Amino acid sequence: MKNQILVLEDSKIDFKILKKAFDKNNFEGELIFHQNAEEARKYLDDCLGNGGPALPHIILSDLNLCGTSGLDFLESIRAEPKFGPIPIIVVSNSDNPSDVKEAYSRGASAYLLKKVDFDEFTRDISTLISFWLGDMILVPHLNH
Repeated sequence: MKNQILVLEDSKIDFKILKKAFDKNNFEGELIFHQNAEEARKYLDDCLGNGGPALPHIILSDLNLCGTSGLDFLESIRAEPKFGPIPIIVVSNSDNPSDVKEAYSRGASAYLLKKVDFDEFTRDISTLISFWLGDMILVPHLNH
């Protein structure tokens, strides 16, 4: 099964930049894009149904979203044991220490700063791919 990453990002431009960074790293998996927490949550719930898609290997979530915030989404996913093992990486423009602290206190597995410099951001995505999808042994998916 190829690696699947659920991307929760309300900005189509930021998603395109993220996708371009993954493409530059020759990522052969699938980026599953949702623009709000409600869509992403429905997708995750659908993963648990018979014949539904496989649970993603990783979730990347923006911090500031329209509607339900990335932090509230993070907390709601962490409250569900069935989703607990999925690494959730907050990807944000904010380097405010209180945002970082709050993300970790609500269950973030990591916090990645969106860099203005695309090459630097691409290197960060390379590290993310290498660490989370290469070096780490993730919890096997129980639904497929």
